[in-house]
Amino acid sequence: MKGWKVGVFGGAIALGVVGAILVATNPQQSRYNEYATAKLVTYLNDSFCADLPNLFGNDLQEQCVELVAENHSELQEIVAENTQRQNFGVVSLYRTQLRTEELLPEDVKSFVPASMLPTYEVESIGGLQQFWTYRAEQQR
Repeated sequence: MKGWKVGVFGGAIALGVVGAILVATNPQQSRYNEYATAKLVTYLNDSFCADLPNLFGNDLQEQCVELVAENHSELQEIVAENTQRQNFGVVSLYRTQLRTEELLPEDVKSFVPASMLPTYEVESIGGLQQFWTYRAEQQR
């Protein structure tokens, strides 16, 4: 019976230590904003910009990549403004909803109706100073 009590006590201590480690390594929203912005920049450069055509001798792909690079801090601000965090202590869930129209310059928005632009929803979990995106969907 004494060995059972020692085992339960040892297990409780181990569980407490693991919980404390998880709480201490639950990343803050600012780190998520950096992570999500880096993912967004990669997506824009590798998928969106790469699919743009050359029109009238203008290399739209190159201009798009430059525009993304020049507006990195604005993209991070958009991510921050459109992210909700649920903090469970040991891990956090992040839900980011991005409307494509928010990513476009003002002069371009007037040419493209907002109803034609997609919205994306991304869900990630943060823990152990890492992030894992488990869902990314185009809403419309």
